[in-house]
Amino acid sequence: MQRVLVTGATGFIGGHLTEALTRNGKDTRCLVRPSSDTERLSEIGATLVEGDVTDAGGLEDAVANVDLVFHLAGLTTALNKAAMYKTNAEGAGLVAAACARRQTPPTLIVVSSVAAAGPTERDAIRVESDPVAPVSDYGRSKRAGELAAEKWADRMALTIIRPGIVFGPRDRLTLPIFQSIATWGMHPVVGMGRTKLALLHVDDLVDLLLKAACNGERVPAPESEATIPGTGVYFASRDRVPSYREFGLMIARAMQRRVVTLPVFPPIALSAAATSQLWSQVRRRSDGFNIDKVWEGMQPSWAISNEKAKHQLNWTPRYSLEEQLRSTVEWYEANKWIKIRRLLGKAVKTTDAEA
Repeated sequence: MQRVLVTGATGFIGGHLTEALTRNGKDTRCLVRPSSDTERLSEIGATLVEGDVTDAGGLEDAVANVDLVFHLAGLTTALNKAAMYKTNAEGAGLVAAACARRQTPPTLIVVSSVAAAGPTERDAIRVESDPVAPVSDYGRSKRAGELAAEKWADRMALTIIRPGIVFGPRDRLTLPIFQSIATWGMHPVVGMGRTKLALLHVDDLVDLLLKAACNGERVPAPESEATIPGTGVYFASRDRVPSYREFGLMIARAMQRRVVTLPVFPPIALSAAATSQLWSQVRRRSDGFNIDKVWEGMQPSWAISNEKAKHQLNWTPRYSLEEQLRSTVEWYEANKWIKIRRLLGKAVKTTDAEA
């Protein structure tokens, strides 16, 4: 039986991945901090290993006797840049180092982000071989994590996955978008909401991770010459690239809810984000609404190509974006994460162009 370690298993993507692994009969171990809520992982039969990705000593024990490691642990927001780099950059490097020091190193799959590559022009689509240019602290920390892992690529099999925005049941990052539309029928957008989004359902990402672990292209050794940039790296998204405004309209249709898009001038959005960030410092609790995220939302496009994953791994999203948004809405409503107030009737109404 293949033995697998998952970091970040208590998170949204990590939880879904762990479920898939245990369902497929893998001996699945999860690196968890003592303070983490691990009830769900215990229920599905995963073995819990206490530790932290920033603790080199604990990682040596965690990766012992495993064949495969999925590294998903990371921060999307933090109180300061140092904390974000410690987890996203140093953590990835320590996990890779622990794997590489094994006599028989396990395969390592690092889940990064499209933010590590950076945005592109409105009518362009990024491919893995394009030069990287992250524009946010989050993106730069994830890129630093990629580089920290790549230093050990001569000692083990390493593949990096860069997903776009991942949504689905149990996701809290995109939840505020659904809540605003469900409760108030409002979809605030920065500027005109034209930023193009790379979207992916969590089930499709899990499918890609499993395929990459088995047959994925690997990152070459650091000293390799004439290596094509992006070797061993896969972008992960759907073909369809809606704008942020269109994304809201699609969610509203999935809810059968009327919605109005609410343009917010960029300076106002940045000022509100700065206030939220300051309040986070007072509370000592990071918030997803901050300058870093608003700045990412002001970029022209995050469109990425999935052709490499399709061609090399025979991977493709299994359902339409409309079906996946509808199932996500149904899960949120069934689990009382949202309450859809259809005060204006069931038909979707908006003055913006349809998605």
